Amino acid sequence: MTEADAILVDVEHINVMIWAGLWLKIAHGDQPLTWLAADEYGDFAAPTTLEPATADRTGQMLIDTNATAVGTPTRPAYRYNTPQYHRWQVVEVLRAVHFYQDQIAAADDWPRNEANHFCQALIDRLVVQLSGYLGATAHITATTIPARQSGL
Repeated sequence: MTEADAILVDVEHINVMIWAGLWLKIAHGDQPLTWLAADEYGDFAAPTTLEPATADRTGQMLIDTNATAVGTPTRPAYRYNTPQYHRWQVVEVLRAVHFYQDQIAAADDWPRNEANHFCQALIDRLVVQLSGYLGATAHITATTIPARQSGL
């Protein structure tokens, strides 16, 4: 996707991503979503954590990265608000995060920018919530039978 193809996502899109990250703290034994951010030299700095107190800053970082990637000088001020709907399925949030990543892929620093690391941390947490994930075989050998074939 090129800069010309990318769009500035709606604020509600960011709200849902932040909401999901905050919700996942509860689902993961009160462990907040944490990701690494690179400093101006490309070295990893201290981990960043999503908490209610950091939701505004995190959302602003996501908007700023998206605006830079699409070449929009205007970066609306962000304040986290609970999404209008909060019964999003995990697969819907995963799709939304992937869509956001597509929008920021035109950024020069995309592979190492903080928004991308946030998205990857969120994806990693979301995947674990997918039905059947934790019960699935982690190590596959020549004798491992797929769950559908074994009747599970």
